[in-house]
Amino acid sequence: MLGKKFKKITLLLVALFLTFGTMIPNKNWVQAASGTPPEVININRHLPLDEKTNATSVTYLVTFSESVSGVDSSDFSLTITGTASGSIVSASGNGAAYAVTVDAITGVGTLRLDLKPTGTGIVNGVGIAIATGYTVGQVYTVGTVAPTITMHPSNQTITVGGNATFTVTADGGVPLSYQWKKDGVDIVGATSASLTLNNVQASDVGNYSVVVTNTVGHVTSNAATLSVTPAPVAPTIGTQPSNQTITAGGSATFTIIATSDTSLSYQWKKDGVDIVGATRASLTINNVQAGDAGIYAVVVTNAVGNATSNAAILTVTPAPTPVNPSPGNGDVEIKPTQPAPVNPTPTVPTQPTPSLPTPTDTVTPPTDKTETKLPVEVATETPSVEQDLLKLIQLDLPDGLSEGSVVVSINEEGNIVITTTVLNNTKAATITIPVLAENANKVLKIRTANGLEAVAYTIKDGKIVVQLHKAGELVFVDANTDLTDISNNQFRSDIETLAQRGIFTGDNGKFNPNANMTRAQFAGTLVRALGLNEISKSFADVNSSAWYAGSAGALANLGWMNGENGAFNPGGIITRQQMFAVVGKLLEAKGIEASNDLTGDFKDASKVSDYAKPYVSILIEIGAVSGDNDLLKPQENVTKGQMAKVLAKVLAKVEAL
Repeated sequence: MLGKKFKKITLLLVALFLTFGTMIPNKNWVQAASGTPPEVININRHLPLDEKTNATSVTYLVTFSESVSGVDSSDFSLTITGTASGSIVSASGNGAAYAVTVDAITGVGTLRLDLKPTGTGIVNGVGIAIATGYTVGQVYTVGTVAPTITMHPSNQTITVGGNATFTVTADGGVPLSYQWKKDGVDIVGATSASLTLNNVQASDVGNYSVVVTNTVGHVTSNAATLSVTPAPVAPTIGTQPSNQTITAGGSATFTIIATSDTSLSYQWKKDGVDIVGATRASLTINNVQAGDAGIYAVVVTNAVGNATSNAAILTVTPAPTPVNPSPGNGDVEIKPTQPAPVNPTPTVPTQPTPSLPTPTDTVTPPTDKTETKLPVEVATETPSVEQDLLKLIQLDLPDGLSEGSVVVSINEEGNIVITTTVLNNTKAATITIPVLAENANKVLKIRTANGLEAVAYTIKDGKIVVQLHKAGELVFVDANTDLTDISNNQFRSDIETLAQRGIFTGDNGKFNPNANMTRAQFAGTLVRALGLNEISKSFADVNSSAWYAGSAGALANLGWMNGENGAFNPGGIITRQQMFAVVGKLLEAKGIEASNDLTGDFKDASKVSDYAKPYVSILIEIGAVSGDNDLLKPQENVTKGQMAKVLAKVLAKVEAL
């Protein structure tokens, strides 16, 4: 009886097992074969479980509707996005669960494991083949890391009405997205790596930061402070020059007191004509002569505009003439006493005889015609310091200019004065002067009607070789650099050199080397570096009184920087290849060309525009451009520090630094 019951229980258990099999792989149970085709239930991430990974090998878990066989790696394929790639290397398992491994993963993107729709050879326990593929499994996002910021936005101090640009540089898995904030609040539409604020006003003052995000995470930049200073106004003259009446031979001094919230420059005029070298708040005329009589005024200029003083009249009166005493005017004529002659010779009145010398003891005093050697005659044979210096100065004129068209002289301060009206931006005189011990640690600048300006020069064979495009007074000044934010910058040496020359200027002691450079800033920098004359040219978007107007006109006149459709776009950020093209044209104008196209040695050569390739090649050949990890990055924006490096190399090549 017990045997029959045991047999019935056993048969019941077998039937239950065959009917209700399980798919739990870790229990090694299997689903009973059915009369329908097997199918994939899911393909999920297995090792690792996280979607985002930098692993080079991942494993998917493929679960079937029942136990199957005939599963191998060739039954699967990969669907990828981005630059991701990998190889399916193995498929292992049994029953209803199989692990499929993908190795050699590279690139950035997503990987999804799919079961091919046909030709797999997968069957269930009764030999029925799988009928469909599977393409909706889980994906791995590979090659992605959270973003990191390599260059934070810099503080900006901008004058009302100007433009401010904040820029961030970030690394990490792409794509990267950006969201700029002001004082912690999102700025609508500010979703690129740079934020530009046009026509800045006091209401724009605040702290600006950016959140950089990718599929893995996000990072917030340091806050950059925007400070806005009031718009400068044209200078005002408080104390006007006064009329002067001076006796010939005396000295006349005209003085004004002007106020401004920016630096001032002065240019005195006589009868409406500029006085060379008269560029200070006071004008002193020594040893006044009749030819100095006239109307004197001064034009005071700042970055915004200018003001002209009242006219002051210089009247010159003749010096008094000394009176010689003579009889008849109340004075007594005193004659020297003549001693009586000794033993005079008698004369016969009726027979005049010729006068003969008579021996006498009389001493005859010298008359006005007595020849006397004065000390001044000795002095004129000894050259003065000014004469000595002039002898050591060499002046070379360009073709087409005649001798005398450029005059070199020494003024009372001992400075070299250049007087000319024929030099311009395409015709430069070269002046070679000695380096005096007292000027060994100073830099040379030129004083013009606009104040002290940079001048293009180099030191060669122990002498200073100056390239001059304008008249003015050459002045040695102390080489000071008061920039506080460049100590750790890789371009520090070049920045300091250019700042000492007056080519670069800081803002409240800061240079902001990592800030992008606008087209207006670039034009002004290059014109200062070469000592060019500012030129008026009409652009639709340039106010003639703007500080950069003359620089934009000068470069446009040379054909180096023309703008587009009649606009200069002064607030636009200049790109690397645009900078390369402009300074390359400078080198080309000096006769420096590349032997061939050298851009092909760089990975991103295809991104260099055709117009820029000849100029980029020149810069590569002279060592001004070397790339970054074999990349030229021509479309990226230029930072002020990068500009300093390239400009220093180019100026040295053309002997302007």
